[in-house]
Amino acid sequence: MNFHTDTDVRECDDVREELQPYLLTQYADSVTITQLLADFRDNIDAQNDTDLIEKQFMDIDTAQGVGLDILGRIIGIPRIVQYASQAITLNDETYRRLLKYKAYANISDASLATLNKMLYTLFDGDLFTAENIIVKAQNGGEYYNSFPMHVRFTAKRELTDEEKILFNVGAILNLSAGVGWSLIVIQDNIFGFKNSELQPFNCGTFTSNSNVVEGGA
Repeated sequence: MNFHTDTDVRECDDVREELQPYLLTQYADSVTITQLLADFRDNIDAQNDTDLIEKQFMDIDTAQGVGLDILGRIIGIPRIVQYASQAITLNDETYRRLLKYKAYANISDASLATLNKMLYTLFDGDLFTAENIIVKAQNGGEYYNSFPMHVRFTAKRELTDEEKILFNVGAILNLSAGVGWSLIVIQDNIFGFKNSELQPFNCGTFTSNSNVVEGGA
């Protein structure tokens, strides 16, 4: 078989079953020699190594350690991130979620609907929502948005340190150029209706400025 021509390779279902050119004709019927060559061929079969490489280095859902680091270099975000003037090394599971979010952000249309869907990748459940801020102002009898190109992220509860890192490093990656953002974190016992994961009647208070922490850029 000539491996320099694509035609030969494509026409063969399994190149390992082809007669090998290194076996001279006079030895073709030798059971011992052909078996030795077959055993050697099977022992150097790279299929197991290929499966391992795919699992450890190519599949983001199963890659670990250095495999994720390699994917991070390809996607464009490191495992060691800067947060609160410190260098934080992310564990595999946290880093995996950040890599998936960054990969989505690389090809995203940066729409508000897409941003909300992507937040599910970065955080468990519906912890965050993102919405456009509209501040109405009047000019000549017509109302217009006086605060365009600004997204507000709302977190339903106090964030853990890991969630704060993920938000500051990852969540804003999907914003278009020139779009500002702000973050509101709801604190304490805030009243909310069914399925809001907030407090029910007689257990919570309506939100006020004292119940939120706001920041942004």
